[in-house]
Amino acid sequence: MAALNFDPLLVLVVKTELALPPGRELDRAVARLGDSPKQGMPLRRYLAELYASSCPACSRPAVADYFVWDRDQGEPIAKYLR
Repeated sequence: MAALNFDPLLVLVVKTELALPPGRELDRAVARLGDSPKQGMPLRRYLAELYASSCPACSRPAVADYFVWDRDQGEPIAKYLR
């Protein structure tokens, strides 16, 4: 026979932590985050500029999905574009 330790406060904490916020609330929070300042501009624009790149084939503007960095060189050695 196993003993159980039922702590109603712990159950409340777990339920609260696992509950998803309503969709509209989450959308508002993400919008506020995107509007928050980062180096003198909205975070949304800062991130867009951070991932702005150009296509190596046609030189047109493109958005990078991610960069592969070389720590020793301190610069990207590969980029993957959308």
